[in-house]
Amino acid sequence: MLFSKEDVFKKLSVLSGGERVRTLIAKMMLEESNTFIIDEPTNHLDMESIQSLNKGLINFNGVILFSSTDHELVQSTANRVIEIFEDGTYIDQPMTYDEYLETKEK
Repeated sequence: MLFSKEDVFKKLSVLSGGERVRTLIAKMMLEESNTFIIDEPTNHLDMESIQSLNKGLINFNGVILFSSTDHELVQSTANRVIEIFEDGTYIDQPMTYDEYLETKEK
């Protein structure tokens, strides 16, 4: 999770926002769950951490339900897009994010 040797002994209270996120992701990975629910997972992460998270999500064998404004993360990991509107209606499409955007334009 990109921590250096001495960083593993830090208390949670002194970790940066990105370090805390990486710690929580590591904890969830160790629990070996089959479902992963995350909201804006790339917030507070540096580029190296985002790339590592992206690879981990791609290799995850369970269900991932996430919201993100990170286009690259959504495009590379999502194979189903659910858009929920303010009035409670929704669109549910089994496709990549870029494919979904193309269908919305038409």
